[in-house]
Amino acid sequence: MSLLSLTFRDRPDGIQVLLAGEIDLSVAGQLRSALNSALRHTTGVVEVDLFGVRFLDCTGIGVLGRAWSTAAAQGCCLYVSHPQAFVLRVLRLAGMSPLLAGNAPAAGPDRPPRSALVQIDP
Repeated sequence: MSLLSLTFRDRPDGIQVLLAGEIDLSVAGQLRSALNSALRHTTGVVEVDLFGVRFLDCTGIGVLGRAWSTAAAQGCCLYVSHPQAFVLRVLRLAGMSPLLAGNAPAAGPDRPPRSALVQIDP
């Protein structure tokens, strides 16, 4: 039984990866594969929606950081959205800064406002 549920959704400008459950060492490979797959299938935006994530450890942060670096090298934009308070706190404590202006797509009918996003820094 996996601690992590992944769902992919197409977006007009890329792919949304919805995550639910816990992100730790036991699911790091599953998350890495999912994000690599998303990056292989888009040249645009990869939104990693963390709304359903209840736990995030340093292994998960590392996977997200490496995915961000890979996206940047490919000319894509990878960002996380909708983290719960605990997950947001972990991201901030780990040095993941609030969204930098211009690095994520502007808000639209299918996107949250910029203030709801957190950028994954390398």
